[in-house]
Amino acid sequence: MGVKVFDRNSCYFPGLGGYYDPAIDEPKPLEPAEVGNPPAKPALPETPQEPANNNDPAAMNAYLQTLKAQQATVQQLQNNYQVELDAYQKLVDQYQKDVLAYQEKLGKWEIARNGAVGLAEGIIRRFLEHFDWAIVDKQDKTLYTETILKSWVAQGIIVLVFFFLILVSMKMKDRA
Repeated sequence: MGVKVFDRNSCYFPGLGGYYDPAIDEPKPLEPAEVGNPPAKPALPETPQEPANNNDPAAMNAYLQTLKAQQATVQQLQNNYQVELDAYQKLVDQYQKDVLAYQEKLGKWEIARNGAVGLAEGIIRRFLEHFDWAIVDKQDKTLYTETILKSWVAQGIIVLVFFFLILVSMKMKDRA
């Protein structure tokens, strides 16, 4: 039956309220939001082409300045990427802590619910093992009427047996 065992609209078994745990009505703990994908590696600019003539001082000067600017850009991109990666790692670390806390809360929640439901279902199961003959579905009119009639006939027979036993014991007392 699950948690419906504590719902008065679906289960009328007496005494189950003593096994009720407030965790039954608590909502399931919320799972932490996922972190997402790590930051993408930046696309680095291409290294400038060396001049065709290494002996040309103006071309070499322009090349070196372009190379220096490219290296500064690469260094800035790598620094920014490292900052983003560190921030992402902090998010991942926090997510792992949140997942552990979530799993702990979820475990306690499930243990409390399953414990209460298990005890209540155990009481019903134990009762059914010994007294299943006493339970009748009132919605099935034929079966219900048949069970009532059997019970009345059995009670009538018991009354008649005791009545005759009383008469016999009175007759035996009169003789003595």
